[in-house]
Amino acid sequence: MRILIIRFSALGDVVLIIPVIRELLRNNPKAQIFILTNSRFSPVFQNLENVHVLPFNAKRDFAGIIGLFMLFLKLNEYKFDSIIDLHKSLRSRILSFFFTIKGYKVFSIDKGRSMKKKLLGKLTSTTNPLEHTTERYRKVFLNAGYKLQNLISDSLFSGIVISESEKINISEKVNYYQSNKKIGLAPFSQNKLKELPFRKINELVKCLLNSRDTFIFLFGYGESEMEQMKLIQELDSKRIFISSELFNFREELALMSTLSTMITMDSANMHMAELCGCSNVISVWGPTHSAIGFSPFISGIKNIIEIPVDKLSCRPCSVFGNKPCHRGDHACMERIEVKSILEKINN
Repeated sequence: MRILIIRFSALGDVVLIIPVIRELLRNNPKAQIFILTNSRFSPVFQNLENVHVLPFNAKRDFAGIIGLFMLFLKLNEYKFDSIIDLHKSLRSRILSFFFTIKGYKVFSIDKGRSMKKKLLGKLTSTTNPLEHTTERYRKVFLNAGYKLQNLISDSLFSGIVISESEKINISEKVNYYQSNKKIGLAPFSQNKLKELPFRKINELVKCLLNSRDTFIFLFGYGESEMEQMKLIQELDSKRIFISSELFNFREELALMSTLSTMITMDSANMHMAELCGCSNVISVWGPTHSAIGFSPFISGIKNIIEIPVDKLSCRPCSVFGNKPCHRGDHACMERIEVKSILEKINN
């Protein structure tokens, strides 16, 4: 049984496929899963038996309709039993169209876009949350006729698989930092409006450094993020480390599993840290909202920091946090107090 899963991006959405895949394989142990996704995301699927990543780079290898047709011809050689489109983007729909013409069974996700848009600025404290992304993924497999039970909210059964050797290796690397209080901080997001203001991040780090046995690992990529992390590191270069300078992506996942606490925005790092087994993942939410369906898979809303909708009725103002603040003051992030994050850490 060969199943092709299409999900090109974004990293957080790709990572959330893992709980569904692991449940699928528990119920269908002979299945061979092929995932068409960005090549940079391959490390999150490492150590998953019967899972194969088909790396995809649209701009370099398969640009335009002709490129997608060439990709289809290449994928057709695998003779898949079914095609699971978990992206439902223009690109994935074109690719699915080619498969349909060839006679393949194609099953696509219902993203619930209209339902999500209806909740923008209209949430109340009693609004029932929409289906979680993982449940939407699961339903596609059920519609395709595959047997799946309810997903297990536990990283041991549903998470990224970190081998014992990887844990030992990363432990040896971080043993230099003699502390039981290793805190991860991922202050960035693909959409900048989902980030806590830089001055508040600085304030948070200064407060964390008041505890002499605390070591902080910063997570981020790219030139702009690196510049900001360098500025944060200047607060105490002996206790603040930039993770990407020490570890590759796969090692960073193992590092996340060793942290006592991980502080993130509503971002891929939130999902990765939870699925790697970090027991205390605290996430800060602003223009988006967990009720839309992107809440932490394991902890739910327990460790979310946010301004309640009954105190800021414009939340959420967008599904993905990519719309300008219509108030002009970014109140959803500006009103979050650093002490509320510290209280979550201490509790």
